[in-house]
Amino acid sequence: ASASIIVSEMADLGSISFLKLRAAVAAVGSDTDPYLLNNTYSPAAMFGGYPAFGINTFATNPNLRSERTNSSEFGIDARFAKGRFGADLAVYDMTTEDQIIYLPVATSTGRTSRLANGGAINNKGIELQLFGDIVKSDKLTWNSRINLGANRARVTELPDGVSGGYPIVASMFPNDGGTVGLEYVAVEGELLGQLKGLTFMRDTDGNIIHEGGLPMVSEEKSTIGSYQPKARIGWMNSFSVGNWQANILFDGQIGGLIYSRSHTLHNTAGNLVNDNDPNLDMNAIGGRVIYDVTYDGNGEPVYNLDQAGGVVGSGVMYDASGNLVDNTVSVPIRDYYYKYYGNVWSRDNIEPSTFDASYLKLRELSIAYTIPADKLTNTGLKGLTVSFVGRNLLLFTKVPTIDPETYSIRNGLFVNGYESTSMPSLRSFGFSINANL
Repeated sequence: ASASIIVSEMADLGSISFLKLRAAVAAVGSDTDPYLLNNTYSPAAMFGGYPAFGINTFATNPNLRSERTNSSEFGIDARFAKGRFGADLAVYDMTTEDQIIYLPVATSTGRTSRLANGGAINNKGIELQLFGDIVKSDKLTWNSRINLGANRARVTELPDGVSGGYPIVASMFPNDGGTVGLEYVAVEGELLGQLKGLTFMRDTDGNIIHEGGLPMVSEEKSTIGSYQPKARIGWMNSFSVGNWQANILFDGQIGGLIYSRSHTLHNTAGNLVNDNDPNLDMNAIGGRVIYDVTYDGNGEPVYNLDQAGGVVGSGVMYDASGNLVDNTVSVPIRDYYYKYYGNVWSRDNIEPSTFDASYLKLRELSIAYTIPADKLTNTGLKGLTVSFVGRNLLLFTKVPTIDPETYSIRNGLFVNGYESTSMPSLRSFGFSINANL
């Protein structure tokens, strides 16, 4: 059900030329896919020369209930200065319950999982659109539009019998050489899509704890945050000067986390320098201290690790009395590098390759020229416009080596906040001619 009221038609609001209030509530259901309520059989490999059929790999559930979603939305639509400027604000709240999910079961059952209802997710958000004709004259027009959006999807309830988090993807890359790896989980009370894995051991102030000069890694997994950004933004500007038109679109996001497996693999292979890694600025004054490399008589660096100095990791260590003090132990650069990244062969520590996924993109730039009609005399054309367009032209981000907008597909799911050996994003250019006959 929905309702709206145009306040500006009921009263004189002065400079507010239009004002509309709206509200809506809804309750909808979502059924499951076919053939999930009872066991079915599918053709399998021949057995003893005879045709064979196999049963479902998961336990079906004839008592499944439909998912239920209850939502509400309230909004304001306003125009100012006779419609030259405007704003549209929407606030919404949506809760989905009785989700249909697969829960793990013991392998002794002969099944991989069971189908059940359980859990609830709440989405709260706000969307704001501001727009207006900044400049409006016979020679120049400038129209600008800004879109802001913030959504928080939070797990308010887990299925019965699930504790410590529901594994949306139990292992993001199980054959990557690590012993436990990265998980993508839902944790009750937390934002959906938590990244979970081994992390650095830290003191109460967040400093990395060292042992023998090397950073210590936790023995138990923990969550370090969600892929969900705090906000998304889009900014479109359109200009017109005479017969020239131009459109510029920026978009981006603020916050959110992304784990880059590409970054991990590059570090494993030694393909990156420290300038590529904002998490490990080896040359930072006041941070990790690199001792000078020794040079021979010809001015060439000496690569013997015993002569090349070492690195003192930024953080703390335990002294002989068991107290935490500033770390002062120097270790060879190679040893620190291997340990920091979870060592070459075991990539269990997820922190070194997890980054703030904030970014800003120059998403699109287009320039067009419309040839005046008097120049088309005797051509048979009523109009002719020539356009140039470029997409993904610039990227501003602190995430190294990858596009933070990248996502992966795991277990048939589109997984945000995780990147794995992705292809570089493409910068494209186009040219078009639009003729009116």
